[in-house]
Amino acid sequence: ATSGISSANLEAITEALASEGGDLRDVQAECSNVAANSIVEVGSVYFQHIHLQEYNVYDFTDWVQNHPGGQSQIRKWAEAGNFEIEFPADHPMNRWETGAAQTVLKYVGRLGDSVPFYDLPSSLQSPQIAALVSSSSGQDSYHMACGSRGEVANDPSLGNQMGFFADFE
Repeated sequence: ATSGISSANLEAITEALASEGGDLRDVQAECSNVAANSIVEVGSVYFQHIHLQEYNVYDFTDWVQNHPGGQSQIRKWAEAGNFEIEFPADHPMNRWETGAAQTVLKYVGRLGDSVPFYDLPSSLQSPQIAALVSSSSGQDSYHMACGSRGEVANDPSLGNQMGFFADFE
């Protein structure tokens, strides 16, 4: 099943993959000229070389407001119940790699990762998100207390410290 990869590259990739665990493995291997979508077999498991940011999870809230093609081009995915956005084939890849999307999107984590709630962008640290993702720490409830004398409101841009983890599966 492995083809089109030199034996030296195959050995480096196989060794790197074997040193990691899990279905999704980020590995660095000293090799050259390995085409995107190449498939490598390690034992009875197959791995495919994908784009570096494949399976990343981003907060698109601000991008919806700024997308040059209009909000509907981004919202349509979520409104259809699909939370995976397909990068349009008619967009050159440099629009993703160096365009406004990289300066506006907020990286959250990677599909399958557990992310501490307090590591989420502060705009996502809300009771609604906490309820949506639940808590993998086993706690059934949460609270925020503001005990500073004279304090009248929280400023979400300063962040929150809540003991929750988000599981993106």
